[in-house]
Amino acid sequence: MNINREEFEEILKKIILQMSNKKRINFIFSNPWDNRYFVALDAIKTLNINKSCVISKKLSDCYINKISNYLKWDEIIYLDCEKLDQIAENDAFFLNIKLKNIVNVILFNEDELESKLVMKLFENGKDVYLWKETVKKVTGREPKRYIDKLLGYYDEILSYGVKIVDIEEVNKYE
Repeated sequence: MNINREEFEEILKKIILQMSNKKRINFIFSNPWDNRYFVALDAIKTLNINKSCVISKKLSDCYINKISNYLKWDEIIYLDCEKLDQIAENDAFFLNIKLKNIVNVILFNEDELESKLVMKLFENGKDVYLWKETVKKVTGREPKRYIDKLLGYYDEILSYGVKIVDIEEVNKYE
């Protein structure tokens, strides 16, 4: 097959465009450390997707090293105010977001990095995922008003398009 330089450049441009449009997802490792992060790392390792890790600077160096070195990340980013715009360029999977941050998002309160990041993700039209494993659950022994309030928070955040899923469900990035 003979192609001229112009055709070759056009093919190359299409390939570069396809590569640059390939989605990436940021997996957010928040403080405090949660031992379920080991389960998450094992699950993430099996995914054939473009993935970056976003690590809270508040985690101990030991845990930061475990996350960074456990698998090959496309990028390792440390969660701080200066990096929020960069992080919000891709969809995000929060491995353990605190209930306080969910409430902050509902109240449009940006007093913590995670809630600020979620709002930036919304502004950019990006998808936000919460790991089903770490979502606060009820036992059924709590007072009815408590259960109603908790479920109300989750109903509200789900109405914003947030998805509560298992890690394996992000395979759409392949």
